[in-house]
Amino acid sequence: MKKKISAIILCGVVLAMNAQNVTSPNGKLSVTTTDNKLVISYDKQKTLELADVPFSKLELANKVTTNYKMLEGKRLHCTNEANEYQASIGKDAKIVMRLYNDGIAFRYEYTNLKNQKHPEENTVYMIPEGTKRWFMQWAESYEGFFPQNTTYKETPVPSFSGVFKSADGWCNRWAYPALLEPSDGVFALISEANIERKQSASSLYNDGERYKVVQDKNELDLTGDWHTPWRVVIIGSLADIVQSTLVTDVSEPSKLNDTNWIKPGVVSWIYWAYNHGSNDYEIIKKYVDMAVTLKLPYVLIDAEWDEMNKIESNKGKTIEDAVAYANSKGVKPLIWYNSSVGWIDGAPTPKFRLNKPEDREKEFAWCEKIGVAGVKIDFFSGDNQANMDYCQDLLVWC
Repeated sequence: MKKKISAIILCGVVLAMNAQNVTSPNGKLSVTTTDNKLVISYDKQKTLELADVPFSKLELANKVTTNYKMLEGKRLHCTNEANEYQASIGKDAKIVMRLYNDGIAFRYEYTNLKNQKHPEENTVYMIPEGTKRWFMQWAESYEGFFPQNTTYKETPVPSFSGVFKSADGWCNRWAYPALLEPSDGVFALISEANIERKQSASSLYNDGERYKVVQDKNELDLTGDWHTPWRVVIIGSLADIVQSTLVTDVSEPSKLNDTNWIKPGVVSWIYWAYNHGSNDYEIIKKYVDMAVTLKLPYVLIDAEWDEMNKIESNKGKTIEDAVAYANSKGVKPLIWYNSSVGWIDGAPTPKFRLNKPEDREKEFAWCEKIGVAGVKIDFFSGDNQANMDYCQDLLVWC
């Protein structure tokens, strides 16, 4: 009997030694690693658990303290402050984890890759049944709803992307951001940040209470160093969630030397009242005049503006005339393009004007010449690496 009691006590000592607790700068947020689990606590309340964690100990690597400015947004002056930890997860791989006062961010970094596909990630969030949540079923349009629920058992809603469902018939793919309320008044918002070239975006696939981060299609063969985007969980009250700048905190600064041309503002937008109204010159004029009355800086001329000359009532008027009218009233015109990688068949025009570098050069030069102030590019086919690179190509040319 004494030997058995001694063994049990010894086992308890070993488990206690393996447990680790690390904290954010103000100590309000903490992470405990033990038994292949990572438990995030906020104000001493367990908030979220990660399963199948491939490390047992985090080493303090850096204290992040930087300041940066935003042109627009929640605040113009932001403070990026975190305790950064690292842990080896293999010979040539590690996890880098930052604990902020309002959340956690982590990513996987790899070295010495040799002409191989990206390594499979093993991030699993445990979301127990009964947890209050607001999740959107994934669709490439990201135009779904976020109904309140306390279960993963949601009937799949058809979309352009098809239906994602588990063997038992429930939806099993979810989009970011994903909001939880693990305990009364404490929320957690799951997302990602800083998607770079050679990376895809990700989404959550669940098997019951296990929600796994799955990177979208990436067909590149990678050599040398590579890392995932940041996995982000913003934690706190609803006010903390709304006011957080954690997504921009972990994102790379803009490489633009001149940002004076970037002027965010409100638009008058034809689409909601007139789905096909942007091919009608007289309707466009009304929305320009409304922008003048409401003192809005922009008007958005949506899809099918390239078909304006086909409508008899327009009497030969074209998009150039509509743009000129907007500019004559002091309203800056924006025009719409189909990305031509997503919804194409049956979708509105203009199509296939931006897909190649030489096409983008020609089209954006024309936009600048006639007085277009900006573009809206629509209908992307999901989160794969090719689309992510295409988005960045478009931004470079704009």
